[in-house]
Amino acid sequence: MSLLFGIAAGVLVLLFGISAGDGGVSFTQLRAFLNIPGLFITVLGTFCALAASHPLSLISKIPSHFRVIAREAPDPAYYIEVMADLSRQARKKGLLALEDALAEGGFEDDVFLSSSVMMVVDALSPEKLRAQIEAELANIDTRHEAQAAIYDKGAALAPGFGIIGTVAGLVNMLSSVNIADAGGAAALSGGMVSALAATFYGIVLANLIFIPIASQLRAVHAREILCKEIIAEGVISIQSGENPHNTFERLVAYLPTELRRHLETEDSA
Repeated sequence: MSLLFGIAAGVLVLLFGISAGDGGVSFTQLRAFLNIPGLFITVLGTFCALAASHPLSLISKIPSHFRVIAREAPDPAYYIEVMADLSRQARKKGLLALEDALAEGGFEDDVFLSSSVMMVVDALSPEKLRAQIEAELANIDTRHEAQAAIYDKGAALAPGFGIIGTVAGLVNMLSSVNIADAGGAAALSGGMVSALAATFYGIVLANLIFIPIASQLRAVHAREILCKEIIAEGVISIQSGENPHNTFERLVAYLPTELRRHLETEDSA
């Protein structure tokens, strides 16, 4: 899973960059970046602000986002083959045979595919069919964008809460340090270093966690929308009685060139 690999590699790079010095690698340097109150303010403050910025119904779905990223992305080539096969069956046996084809192929769990094909079986007019499919695609696009926007907002909020943690640390430190005392200057320097760690937490949280998650969700969304557009175009082509080979050629145009060659070879065989 590229997300986990990227985050883990990023953490290792940060650890090495912090620990490396002229004398080699020394992990004692990491203690300067330990600021528990700053971490508390940065992380929990960011998530509290996210909860305040979005409906709880949307926030409660955050665990499912990781399952979406982790599962295998849908394959557009697979849906081209499915729609080409349904087109051939409709050509040979008629549109009513598509209902049995869905059951035999086990497509009942694919709600978009089965509902789109059933609209053809139910003899929905071409105008209503296209309008309904386009409305469903727009709804999916809106819903997925709202989910990715959570992490965009998190990336915007985290550095700010890091600065809040830094300011809080500096206020506490300055209120308790007396420069005139012995060791006061050293305490001031150490306190400033610890306080600045909160800003570091916010920047890392934004750039290593939130932004990659948003990018992954949008990548999955783009792949899913592509598959659904292939289904939509295939269903409209089937309804219009288009030749199955022409349907196949139209759907293959949605794919990158290298994938097209593979499918075209299979179709000609």
